[in-house]
Amino acid sequence: MFSACLPRREPLTADNFPSGPSAPESSRPAGAFDAPHACDASSSSLDDDGPHDRVCVIVNVRAPGAKTAVKRLKRLHGVEVLVMDSKSQERLLRRLEELLVGSDGNDARDKDDGHGRGGRIRFLAGGGDGTIAAAASLIALACERAGIAPELRAPVAPLPLGTGNELSRICGWGALYAGAPLERIVRDVSRAYLAKLDMWTATIAPNETEPFGGGFDDVHDGRRNESLSTQRTRERKFCCFFSVGFDAHISHRFTRRRERDPKSCATAWQNKAWYAYYGAAEFVAGGGRLLGEDGKPSVELWVDGRRIHVGRDLNSVQVFNIHSSADGVDFWGTNRASVKGELPDDAFAPPCVGDGMLEVVGTRGVSDLVAARGGFAHSRRLAQGRVVELRTSAAVAAQMDGETWVLPPSSVVITHAGSIPLCVGPGATRNLRPGLETSGGGGGGCLMRL
Repeated sequence: MFSACLPRREPLTADNFPSGPSAPESSRPAGAFDAPHACDASSSSLDDDGPHDRVCVIVNVRAPGAKTAVKRLKRLHGVEVLVMDSKSQERLLRRLEELLVGSDGNDARDKDDGHGRGGRIRFLAGGGDGTIAAAASLIALACERAGIAPELRAPVAPLPLGTGNELSRICGWGALYAGAPLERIVRDVSRAYLAKLDMWTATIAPNETEPFGGGFDDVHDGRRNESLSTQRTRERKFCCFFSVGFDAHISHRFTRRRERDPKSCATAWQNKAWYAYYGAAEFVAGGGRLLGEDGKPSVELWVDGRRIHVGRDLNSVQVFNIHSSADGVDFWGTNRASVKGELPDDAFAPPCVGDGMLEVVGTRGVSDLVAARGGFAHSRRLAQGRVVELRTSAAVAAQMDGETWVLPPSSVVITHAGSIPLCVGPGATRNLRPGLETSGGGGGGCLMRL
C-alpha cells in the first residue's frame, strides 16, 4: 500500500472523472456497452429517464474524507447513507436486512420502487479495501439471514476513500476520490455492468495459546467478538490480498503511527507520505523479515496440498486475488513472461478475480517493489491454486486487505468463500476476465448486466 517515488495515475476530480465507455469497440465483449453508462450530473435528483437500480451507500467513518463525503451524499435525493464503525455492526446488519427484504418477506430486488422500475438495490462502499471486504461480508450475511440465494446477492461498488484503494483501481473506479460529482458516481453505479469477485476465508490458528498482536479486529461476521487474545482459532474474510513479511511490516508501522497520532494521518496524501517514509526505512534496514533466529525461513507454504519452496532471500510471501497492492503495483506481472527459477508460463492459468484461484508470489524487498512498480520486473511466481496454507514458526507482520497485525507462530489456511457481484466502473480495469486488461471504459472484463 505504500508509494515509491514514481508517477502514478491522477486522482479522480470533477475535471478528469471518466464518463462512459472509452475502450475501442474491438476490445469490448459483444454487447458490453449496449446501454448508457454515464449521464449528466446537472440535476440533484436520481429520478432521470432510463433503467437503473437503487443505490445505498455504506461509509467507513475512519476513512480520510469520509465526513465530507457523507454530507454530500446525504444531499442526494433517493440515496440512503449508512455509517460503518466498530460499534454499530449489528444495527447496520439489521438495516441491510430491511433494505434487502420487503415488509412481506419477499426479496426486495424483485419489488417495484414506485417509479415503474424494479426495486433492485446496489451498494456503494466508501473506504479502503478493508471496508469493501467488511461491507461485502455484511451484505452476504444479511442475504443469508433473509434467505436470499447467493446468486441474487446485491452488487457492491467501491468509493475510493482509503489509502491504497486497490480494488477500486482494478475495477474501473479510480485510485482515489478527490471531488468528482458524487451524483454522477451514484448514477454510474446504478447502471454499471457486473463482474464476479471471489471472496476468501482465512482460518488462523496459533500454534500455542499465544495472543494475536494488535491491529487485528474481526468484525466481518457482523458481531463484535471477544478479544483475539482469548481465542485460538479465528476466521476472517477478504477479497484482495493477504501477505506476511516486509510489506506487512511497513503497513503495520503506519497503522501504529495512525493510532498514536491520528492528525498526522488525516488525509490520503499524508498516509502515502508515511508509507514512503517507512518504505525507505525498510530499504535501509535490509531483509530478514521471514527468517527465524536460526537463520532459516520461518514460513512454510503449501498450495493445494503441495509444499512450495520459500527461498531464504525472500522477505515477503503475498497471496493475491486481485493484482494490485502497494498503491497499484502488480507483483504477479500480468501479461509478462515467467523467468528462470519461478512458476513457468504453462503451469498457471491467466489470473482472474472470479476464477476461484489465488496467485502466490515471493518478494525480496523494496527494490523488487520499485522494479515491479516501474514495470521492469515482477516478483517470483511461486504457485497458483485454490487452497493456500502458510505455517509460521516465528512472529511476523501480516496484512489482509490493508489491515495489519502481528501474527504469532500460526497456521493460516485460505479457502474459497463464494463470490459477489462487483460493479464495473468506467475507467481502466485489470484481471476482471482472464488475460484481459482495458485502458478505459470499464466492462472490459465484465460478463453480465442485471
